[in-house]
Amino acid sequence: MGEERRLLKPLPPRRTTDFTLVSADVTRNSTISIDRVIYSVPSRLIGRRLHAHLFDDRIDLFLGPDRVMTTNRIHVRHPGRGHSIDFRHFVANLKRKPQALRYMIYRDALFPSHAYARAWHTLDAALDARHACRAMVALLDIAANGNCVEALAQRIEAFLDANELPDIAGLKSEFLPAVRARDHVTIPPPDFVGYNRLLASGQVL
Repeated sequence: MGEERRLLKPLPPRRTTDFTLVSADVTRNSTISIDRVIYSVPSRLIGRRLHAHLFDDRIDLFLGPDRVMTTNRIHVRHPGRGHSIDFRHFVANLKRKPQALRYMIYRDALFPSHAYARAWHTLDAALDARHACRAMVALLDIAANGNCVEALAQRIEAFLDANELPDIAGLKSEFLPAVRARDHVTIPPPDFVGYNRLLASGQVL
């Protein structure tokens, strides 16, 4: 052991680069492709070019000098392909165009758990196309903005097990924080009587 230590070279004064740098363009579907894997990114990055630092276990994404996202890295064997889809990246756009949900390429991967996939199939069978998409997008919106993916999934399962459709309005009230009304500030009119008294007393600056 001692002989081996004497042969070791000193450590470099600074940490060496332990990642691979690649660039990726964000598609109109809010995704990027890296090493045969599709990753979703926030929709605000559509059309931008990102620089990716590929570590063994994660990917750091940069827009210029700013890190905009970190995600777990997925490894697939050639010639296989994979994907990593986060429903939160699509909620804002889906709220504007709920019907897009039906035709999304990665729609099934969009649902964060089996409960949400089950909800979609139930809603799609029970409602017309427009209302089914709107209801499903509403559920995803609650999960995203309420940060309640697992808790909401349990409530969805309870509705479906009872052969009922999820109560969207009730779930919004349950999981989304109430928006507090802004306090109304009332500004009283000026007290002219006080000014008149001040003038009458002769205390004028």
